[in-house]
Amino acid sequence: MASSILSPSSCVALLVLSLAQPAFAQGQPESAARERFEAARSAYDQGQLEKALQLYTEAYDLKPLPPFLFNVAQCHRLLGHLDRAGFFYERFLELAPDHPSAGLARELLAEVRLNERRRQEGIAREREVTLVRLSLAKAEAELLLEKQRAQSKSVFGQWWFWTGVGAAAATTTAALATVLIVAAQRPAPASAGGQ
Repeated sequence: MASSILSPSSCVALLVLSLAQPAFAQGQPESAARERFEAARSAYDQGQLEKALQLYTEAYDLKPLPPFLFNVAQCHRLLGHLDRAGFFYERFLELAPDHPSAGLARELLAEVRLNERRRQEGIAREREVTLVRLSLAKAEAELLLEKQRAQSKSVFGQWWFWTGVGAAAATTTAALATVLIVAAQRPAPASAGGQ
């Protein structure tokens, strides 16, 4: 019959395992973060920026090291997500202002902010051009409508004028037909020499 009380050697083994488990668990995220980082670097080198971005983000989630934020910013910058890139450069600089890449991060942050400002200005200019085009199209439509209204106000644009023209044409045609019929039914005049 097995004893429900653990032997001293079993207690020591459980104590060692319970103490080792947190250390083992701590090694897992670091190892997983390193794997993600290596996969992200490979994807980045192959130009697979979306994949690299995802993997760098996962690596940071597993092991929040500031250089991962720099890499995330780089991916966003190259993908054209300038506002996101700026955010992650700033975050990197807040967490690691003395990091060897901090100078480069400051330069890239300034470049990203400038390019984002230019992009916003371009959007504003496009919006203004679109508004001007819409205003011109509206003015052109109003002129065309006014021209149609003016034509409809003239005699030639009135329904009653064309009804009258049609009635006059019908009356003239009927009168002409009547004259021709009557003229055709009249006996031809007798010639004076034929009696």
